[in-house]
Amino acid sequence: MNSYGYIYNGNYVNQRKYGITKIGMTMVAPSARRACIERQSGHKFRMSKYIRIADITKEDLLFVESWVRRAMAQVDGLTYDPQSNDHFTFAIQKGAKHDQFATFADLTIQFAIEALHFMGYSDEAMKIKCCK
Repeated sequence: MNSYGYIYNGNYVNQRKYGITKIGMTMVAPSARRACIERQSGHKFRMSKYIRIADITKEDLLFVESWVRRAMAQVDGLTYDPQSNDHFTFAIQKGAKHDQFATFADLTIQFAIEALHFMGYSDEAMKIKCCK
């Protein structure tokens, strides 16, 4: 039986001037995690993209999340929010908010794959999913 872990990216979609993009990890279904985030935050949260990793331990998943957090903190235009631990803010460019969301989701997955390759995980262990 496979155990799966997930690294995800999503956004609070009701922002206007400054956007918030969130990265995270979970060992439960991403849809369940999204619902939990909405309940906890009271805001509309849309998960953009996630990567499912087969046979990953929680310790390895936490390492991948940390790798992604560190890499995202170095992306020009993103500001790490140390209070939240996994949120980044950015100035929304007029008419480009959804493109910005997509870019940050792609970067999250790219950085997660880098970490997984570094740790010796094969591409066969990974499956990328775009959310609607």
